[in-house]
Amino acid sequence: MKKKRFILIGIFLVVIALFYVNHNKPIKIAILNDFEKERSEYTTSTFLSAQIAQEEINEHGGINNRKIELMIKDTDFNDLDSIFKSLKSEKVEVIISAANSQQLIKLEPYLEKYKITCIAVNSTSVTFSNKKDYIWRVLPDDSIEIKALFDYLKRNNIGNNFAIIYDTNNLEYKDSVEGQILNLGGKILWKQALKGEAAKFSPNNIDLIKKCDLVLLLAYGKDSAFIIQNMKRKNIDKECFGLSWAADYNLIYYGGKAVEGFTFFSPKDISNRYYNYNNLIENLKKYDKNNSIISIVTYEALYLISKAYENKNKYNISFQEGLMKEKNLKLHNNTLQFNYFGDCINGEFIFKVKEGKFIKLEDN
Repeated sequence: MKKKRFILIGIFLVVIALFYVNHNKPIKIAILNDFEKERSEYTTSTFLSAQIAQEEINEHGGINNRKIELMIKDTDFNDLDSIFKSLKSEKVEVIISAANSQQLIKLEPYLEKYKITCIAVNSTSVTFSNKKDYIWRVLPDDSIEIKALFDYLKRNNIGNNFAIIYDTNNLEYKDSVEGQILNLGGKILWKQALKGEAAKFSPNNIDLIKKCDLVLLLAYGKDSAFIIQNMKRKNIDKECFGLSWAADYNLIYYGGKAVEGFTFFSPKDISNRYYNYNNLIENLKKYDKNNSIISIVTYEALYLISKAYENKNKYNISFQEGLMKEKNLKLHNNTLQFNYFGDCINGEFIFKVKEGKFIKLEDN
């Protein structure tokens, strides 16, 4: 009888010990992207922004007293099966990725296969909209951005005959934007692919560009800066517009006076007028980095994940169900809004470059 009692006590203590160990292990979150390409495109990195949020959350007790541990997965998006096998063995439930829309298409089947959620911080193609999947996007899709652009054009008596310059590394995004322009009655009179270095870009039909009402740049801030400089050298004086890709200080750093007056749309207030991201900005300065849309959305993504895990533990539900409880997440004086499918439905801010700064014109 005593022997049985000791065995039961032993089993009980082992169960308690395992429970304690499992509930004090760090929560692993992977940051997945092609980091070499990311460094060339943005003024800062997703990992650095995630690290700042990680430190803040961990300093305040982590997630239910469990620390966050970040894992870096550098990929060219051609070795995904081995990466996801590794993530699954590490019990990773969620990744943050700055994959563009073209790359997210490659990611999608592996997210489904391994049941891992992706917080996508750089994809806006309507291809992923209103789908029940493992993708949760923190940027509004192109239908919202292009609608905001058309509203601005109408208010300012600008026509809708478009010239488009696009990056060939993200044709899915280009097709999505073009589709929304045509849906709203716009016309695309001229378009040209950005091939090779943006610093060497040369428009192939100046006369046709001059017949357009505006030039829409589907390129990162740095490339947009070089494109605008080269158009000005060719005496092309058309108003240039950009979407959320352009919301990066590389635009100003590389563009100089040439980008004065450039208008772009972003769901994040990168002007810092209301000091929503002070802590992020101050921490980025320690690394000699400026704020950008990619740093803001990655920073917010880690807080979104933290809230989802809190919900998971509180209500004894899955991580995905935990996310669904955060369809109106109040964060740093902002509200992140999502629909049933995990698509961000926030509106857009409109900015102009003025005297080397991003000046917010209006909230849309």
